Amino acid sequence: MLKHFKRIMAVAGQSDDLLRAQLQMLARQIPLLYFVLVANVSFVAATHYAVAPIWLTVVLPLIFAVIAIKRQVSWLQLRRTQMTIAETVKKLRSAVWMVAIFGGAITVWAFALLPYGGSLQQAHIAFFMAVTMVACTFCLMHLRPAALLLSAAISIPFVIKFMFMDHAIFKALAMNVVLVAGAMIFILYNHYEDFARMIQQRSDLERKNIETQRLSDENYRLANVDSLTGLPNRRRFFAMLEARVASGKPFAAGLVDLDGFKAVNDLYGHGAGDALLVEASFRLKSLTALGMQFARLGGDEFGFLTDDTEAPAHGLAICETLRQVYVIDAVSAEVSASCGIALFPQSGRTASELVEFADYALYQAKANATGSVTLFNIVHRDALRLTNQIDQTLRTVDLKSELSLAYQPTFETQSGDVTCVEALVRWNNSNLLGVSAGQIIATAERSQLIHRVTQALLERLLVEVKDWPDTVKVAFNLSARCLASAECMLRIVSTIQQSGIDPHRLEFEVTETAVMLDFEVALRGLNLLRNLGCSIALDDFGTGYSSLSYVHRLPLDKVKIDGGFVRNMLGDEKARNIVRTIISLADDLKIFCVAEAVETEDQAKFLREAGCDHMQGYLYARPMPPGEMSALLKKNSRARAQIVTNRSKGGAVNHL
Repeated sequence: MLKHFKRIMAVAGQSDDLLRAQLQMLARQIPLLYFVLVANVSFVAATHYAVAPIWLTVVLPLIFAVIAIKRQVSWLQLRRTQMTIAETVKKLRSAVWMVAIFGGAITVWAFALLPYGGSLQQAHIAFFMAVTMVACTFCLMHLRPAALLLSAAISIPFVIKFMFMDHAIFKALAMNVVLVAGAMIFILYNHYEDFARMIQQRSDLERKNIETQRLSDENYRLANVDSLTGLPNRRRFFAMLEARVASGKPFAAGLVDLDGFKAVNDLYGHGAGDALLVEASFRLKSLTALGMQFARLGGDEFGFLTDDTEAPAHGLAICETLRQVYVIDAVSAEVSASCGIALFPQSGRTASELVEFADYALYQAKANATGSVTLFNIVHRDALRLTNQIDQTLRTVDLKSELSLAYQPTFETQSGDVTCVEALVRWNNSNLLGVSAGQIIATAERSQLIHRVTQALLERLLVEVKDWPDTVKVAFNLSARCLASAECMLRIVSTIQQSGIDPHRLEFEVTETAVMLDFEVALRGLNLLRNLGCSIALDDFGTGYSSLSYVHRLPLDKVKIDGGFVRNMLGDEKARNIVRTIISLADDLKIFCVAEAVETEDQAKFLREAGCDHMQGYLYARPMPPGEMSALLKKNSRARAQIVTNRSKGGAVNHL
C-alpha cells in the first residue's frame, strides 16, 4: 500500500516523454490556475472588506496576488524554454510543493476570515474554498501529486471545519465536498492513467515512425548508394539521367573505366582493388565542385553527368585526376582512365540511347587511345548502326553457312616446314558486303554471340583439318569472353573429344588483353585445354599488359610477336629492341617464338639474325581456303620426304 502511494505521489522515475508532456500541459494550465486563484481571493476579500481587518482583506490578498502573478509569468515564459530532463523534474517537484503551500495558505486565510461577517459571508467562504479546490485540481490534473496535495490541503480542513459548525447547511456542504473530492480523485486517477498511457503510445508511435523512417532511409541508401564508395549506384544514376532528360535542358552523360585496374586487383588482391576504387571515388567527389554528378555503375566503371559545353574539358579533368599514382598500404599503383561521352540532345534523346552511345565512345577510347576522352559523333553513330546490324544478322542467320575459315601457315624458315596453320574467320553474308571478319568477331565479343560463333567455327575447323598431317598443328583464336566462361570452355573440350582428333594437333591462341581481363579465370581455362593435350600460344605479344610474373604462370608453348612491331622494326629502334627482348624471353622460357606479318626479306633476315626462325606473313603465304591449304601441306610433306631422301643419299638440302 505504501509502495503504491509512493508511486502515485512520485514525480521522478517516469518516462522522459511523460515528464516533458506534463511540463508542457502545466505550462498551459497553471497560468489559468493562478488567474482563478487571484480572482476568487479578490472576490472574497471584497465581500469581507467592510467587516474584516485590513490585513486580511487587503495586505494578504495583495501578497497572494503578487506571488501568483510572478509564478504565472514564469510559467508563461516556460512555453518558449527548452529544458533538460533533470531541469524538468526539478520544475515539476517545485510545482508540487508550491501548490501544497498555496493550498495550505489559502485554507488558513479563508478560515481566518470565517468569524467575520454573517452567514452569507461564511457561505461565500465555503463556496470559495469548494470552487477553488475544484478549479485548481482540474488545472493540475496532469501532475497527479500536485492535484492530490491541493485537493487534500483544501478539502480535508474544509470538511473538518464545516462538519463541526452549528448550521446544518454547512454540514451538508462538508458532505458535498467529500463526495465531490472523492469523485474528482477517482476521475483524476483514471484521467492521469489514460494520459500516461496516451503519452506512452504516442512515444511508441513516434519511435516506430523514427525506426520506419530510418529503415526507409536505409533501404533508399541501399537501393541508391554504392556500399563500397558511397557514390550513387547504377539505379540512382539512371534516375538522375531520366530526370535530366525530362528537363529538356542540354547536358552530357559520360562513362569512365579504369584501365589496368584488373592487373592491380590480381597482383595485390581484392582488398587493394577495393581501396583503389574508394580512393578513385574520393577523387571524383572532389570534382563535384565543377558541377558534375558521379555514380559507380559496377566494377571499375563510373558514370557522370555534366554541362554539355564543359563535357570534353571535364572528361579530361576526370582522366587526369584518376591517372595520378595511388598509394595503397605502402604500395604504389598506377592506372589510367578512359572516358566516353554522349551529348543530349545531339547524340541521343533517351537515357538508354545516351548510355549506349557513351558506352560505345568509351569502347572506342579504350580501343584506340587508352587513357583519353572520346566524344560520340556521327562517325560513331554510323559504326554503331553497323555494329547493331551485324549483331542482328548474327542472331538470325545460319552461322555454319555464313561463316567460313581461311588458313595461313607458319614456317620454320631453316627447314621450310609448315609447323602450324592458323585458322582465320571469313564472313560470307551478302547483305553485309565489305564487313571484315574482325568487325564480326568484335561485335560478337560484345555480347554472348561469341560463344555461338566460336562453337560453329570450331566444329567447322575440326572437320576441315581432320585429314591433314598429324605433324602440323592447327591454331584457333580464343576470345576473351570464351576464356572467361566456364560453360564455353567445357563445351570446347567436349567438342574436341567428340571430334576424334588428337588434341595435341590443336593450338589455342589468346591475347594478353583477354588473359588480363580475369587472370585467374583465364588461367583455369588455359590449364583445362593444356591438360587435354592442346598447345597454348600468346598472340599479339607486347601490346597488352605484359608482365613476366603473368607470362611465367601461363601454360604457354608459344608467343607470337605482334605484327605492328615487325612492320616497324626496321625503321624504329624501340620496335627492334622490343622484338629482340621478346625473342630472348621466349628462348629463356624454352618456348617457341613466332613473328607475325613478315612481308619482306629484310624483315625475315633481321628476325633470323635475332634468333627467330618461325615466321608467318605474306612473304611466305597468304591466308587460303581449306582446299588450297590441304594441297600446300601435301606439297610440304613431299618436300620433307625428298629432303630426307637427299640426306640419306648425301645430296643437298633445299631451303624455303
